[in-house]
Formats: sequence, structure tokens, C-alpha cells
Amino acid sequence: MYAAIGRVNARALEHDIYGSLNLKAAALLHTLARLPCLEHSNAAFAWHSTEAYLLLHERRLDYPVKSAADLVRDAASGSKGVAVIARQLRDWTVN
Repeated sequence: MYAAIGRVNARALEHDIYGSLNLKAAALLHTLARLPCLEHSNAAFAWHSTEAYLLLHERRLDYPVKSAADLVRDAASGSKGVAVIARQLRDWTVN
């Protein structure tokens, strides 16, 4: 969990590593999916943590549940990186 928080808030030379909210949310999802921190239900935890992070920043998602599950699975396997995940989150953002 601390790794995910650290990654989202990472800075170098006084600049955020992940410059947009979608990139930060994608980095959160990517880290939580790749580094499971629970005994079970890590995919759900990764997704709902990401969704909550966006809601805290007044961004709501509208998405097909199967597509969200596929996105988390692809993040966990490493087949989709942060930039691709961020684009998908942006496409699902409704406000």
C-alpha cells in the first residue's frame, strides 16, 4: 500500500512524475494490481481504490464491469502500462 501511495505522489526535481490525475490514478491501479497487499480480493481492492481516488478528486467513472475487470487483469499481468490505463480511465470519466 505504501508503495502505491509513494508512486502516486512521486516527484523529481520539484515536478510530479505523473502529471495528470488520470496518470496518478493509473499508477495507483497499476501498483496495487501488480503488488497485491491483501490475502485475497486484490483485483477488487485495486479497482475500488482507484475509483475512490478519482471520486475524491470529483471524477466519476462510467464503465462496463467486464472491461474494468479486464483492465485490472491486464495491469496485474503487466500487459498494460500506466499510460494505457490512464487513457482508459479518461475515456470512462463522465465529469
